[in-house]
Amino acid sequence: MIWLLGLTTLVTRQSVFDSDPLVHDQYVRGIQALKASGEYDAFTRSHADASLFYRVHGTAFFLPWHRHFVSVFENSLQTTLQDPSFALPYWDWTYNPKPPSFLGSLLGDNTSHCISDPEWLSAWKPVAGGDCIKRIDNKSHPIPTHQDIEDVYDKTNFSSFSHALENGPHLSIHSRVGGNMGGMASPDDPLFWLHHAFVDKVWCARQQWEGTENQTLRALPLPGTDLVVEDVWDATLLGYTYDYL
Repeated sequence: MIWLLGLTTLVTRQSVFDSDPLVHDQYVRGIQALKASGEYDAFTRSHADASLFYRVHGTAFFLPWHRHFVSVFENSLQTTLQDPSFALPYWDWTYNPKPPSFLGSLLGDNTSHCISDPEWLSAWKPVAGGDCIKRIDNKSHPIPTHQDIEDVYDKTNFSSFSHALENGPHLSIHSRVGGNMGGMASPDDPLFWLHHAFVDKVWCARQQWEGTENQTLRALPLPGTDLVVEDVWDATLLGYTYDYL
C-alpha cells in the first residue's frame, strides 16, 4: 500500500483518560465503520506486510514508519466520521496500566481469552484468524513505568533511543496484553492505535531537544511509501500535536 502525506487541520491528541467520552464514542463508531468497509482489515494487513517485507521493526524506520501509519489511520477516521477535528486518543500506560473501559480489559475470558465485554468488541473478527480478539495479560512482562520512559530518554542518540523504546516499553505492552497484540497483525486489536499514539508521543517529547541529528536517516525513503523520512519527522506537518510534551 502506498500512502500519501495527509495534511489536515492541526488536532490535539489527548490522554484517553482525560478526553471527552464523546471522543471514545467517535472512536468506536469510526473503527466499526472502517471494519465494515474492509478498510480496517486493510490497515492490519499492511502492518503485517510491512513488518515482513519492509523491515519497519528492529530498524531506525520503526518510529517514523509507525508515525505515518497511525497518522493515516487517524485521517481515515476523520474522513469516515466526517469530522476533521477528531484526534486519536493515546493510552498512557505509565499513568494507568488498565485500558479504558470502552475497549475492554487486559484479560479475556479464563478459558478462551476472548474479550466478551464490551459487546461490540466481542463480535470483532481478527484478520489473523479466530472468532474473537484475545488478550492474555501476561504478568511476566511488567507494565512500563514513568522511570522506564526516563531511562529511554537518557539514550544519547536517536538510534539507541529508538532501539530502547521499541524493545523496551513498546514491546512490553504488546507482550503484556498478548493475544492478538502479540503478533505482527497486532492492529487487529483496537488497543493498538492508542498504544502506538503514546509511543509516538514519547518520541515527540524527545524531538524537542534532539537538534539536527539523523540527517542521513531523514533523507532515506520511508519504506512502503512514496515519501522520505523527513516528510514525517515533524508531527505537526501530519496534522496533529499532543496535549503536553
